[in-house]
Amino acid sequence: MRNDLYWQDRYVQLKERLLDKGVEHYHNVAKQYNLASLNVQKEINNFYQRFAENNQLDLLEAKKLLNAKELKEFKWTVQDYIDKGTTWNYSNEWTHELENASLRYRISRLEALQLQMQQQVENVMGHEVDELDNMTRQIYEDGYYRSIFELQKGTGVGNSFAILDADKINKVISKPWASDGTNFSERVWGEHRPALIKSLNTDLVQALIRGDNPQDLTDKIAKEFNVAKYKANRLLYTEAAFFSEASQKDAFDEMGVKFFSICATLDNDTCEDCGEREGEKIPMSMYEVGVTAPPFHPNCRCTTLPEDDDESLGERIARDENGKTYHVPANMTYRQWKEEYVDGNQNLTKSENDDKIKSKGDSMSLEYQRYGRNKDTLINNTYINSGEYRRKFDNITDEPKVNRVLYQKAKEMLKHRSGTMLEDMYWIDAMTGEVVASALNEKEPEKIVYTKSIKDAIAGKTNLITMHTHPQSMPPSIADFNSNFTNNYKAGLIICHDGKIFEYESDQMISKDLYIRYINSYLLEGYSEIEAQMKTIDKLSQNHDIKFKEVD
Repeated sequence: MRNDLYWQDRYVQLKERLLDKGVEHYHNVAKQYNLASLNVQKEINNFYQRFAENNQLDLLEAKKLLNAKELKEFKWTVQDYIDKGTTWNYSNEWTHELENASLRYRISRLEALQLQMQQQVENVMGHEVDELDNMTRQIYEDGYYRSIFELQKGTGVGNSFAILDADKINKVISKPWASDGTNFSERVWGEHRPALIKSLNTDLVQALIRGDNPQDLTDKIAKEFNVAKYKANRLLYTEAAFFSEASQKDAFDEMGVKFFSICATLDNDTCEDCGEREGEKIPMSMYEVGVTAPPFHPNCRCTTLPEDDDESLGERIARDENGKTYHVPANMTYRQWKEEYVDGNQNLTKSENDDKIKSKGDSMSLEYQRYGRNKDTLINNTYINSGEYRRKFDNITDEPKVNRVLYQKAKEMLKHRSGTMLEDMYWIDAMTGEVVASALNEKEPEKIVYTKSIKDAIAGKTNLITMHTHPQSMPPSIADFNSNFTNNYKAGLIICHDGKIFEYESDQMISKDLYIRYINSYLLEGYSEIEAQMKTIDKLSQNHDIKFKEVD
């Protein structure tokens, strides 16, 4: 195994890389906090301009009710907030509060301003949670694979390892790790949000009681947002530190590392609180965040290094129980390694991955994929040929001839792609049943390429039904809905390998960010990937011009 300086160099660089991702996301959050602060200050200045005399306004004056004209304008503002909620993904609590406010006929000037200030807080907190979610996922996945790469490159020996999937990442991200039992989402919504709202309201009321001028008040508001921004920065950094170490721990476990040590020096700067921990060899069985492993405190910059026991790590990897290893040359880049051992193995079990390693260099033929490689995507021929399955197509259109073509092409696609992760697609005239275009030779999993010939064939046609397979039997994706809209298709069909059929239409472009935000919120609640996608489509259909159903 390499010497300590080698591992320190490699893993310190990796930790710095992962923490840099946190910095990138903090910059995005900071922009949102600055914008929210300016918006609140603008609302306060408008408030004083409308209701103050000589920049003086007391609490009694602020508590006067809005007149009819002011109330009407306020309701327009609230309705605008509600409309934005379809893309900004407010909490249910705030959505309910806005809906109640829109129905009120008596509301004071002060209450109106407080609601406008809280709208900015709700918005910035939503952005913060989104950034945290995206950041932690990126850090965990990148850190896990890069840690394994460094271990394999450092020893020169590689063996099979677990490929991350969405469920695995969701479980890691959603599991609370802090001592108070909360995750980052609960910390933002349950602590940071109410604290900022309370501070803003207190500053506002006290300023009105004292008769402060608007400049003094807006200065205090800016300071409150800066305090909240600092809390966001600390939370982002701490979460980045934790998930970078969590990814490394899981990589060490996967590769059979038995001991680890602490490195308290990053950027040639030694952490004062943790310097005394440096160098001690600790069994992986004693790994405990905050006790034996970082982060030990907010803004902790420590990282962990793999350590030898009596048997070197390289010897242990080479003695893998299946005897299936591969050589990882010292000049191999991470991109080359990832393409070979991660991207090409996304749908393999560990034993199947071992088989691939043993036959490394052989091409993965379609036949090899079919027989045992993607068992979850094998079709049930008996059901696909049954009358029950055929009858699902009877009422898709009013043209029996077209329905027969749809059924026939569905069977052909399923039989062609059974046992693979590859997709087929047809474009069919909804009136005649003519096959206008097809994509039957895709080489990349779960992807359809619109070639020039396909684009030319479908150009200008507005009466097309598309149908394509989903090997993992998932409902239509955000890309499917948006493709249906941008290409002006009459309808789309998803032909699932498990026998399900989904029909969908879209007359509106859907925000990908909104779709991902909904998906992530349901995943964090514990729903499976398919459940989260179904609930997301259902929610989108309530506020967007889309149609979706499972054909039965």
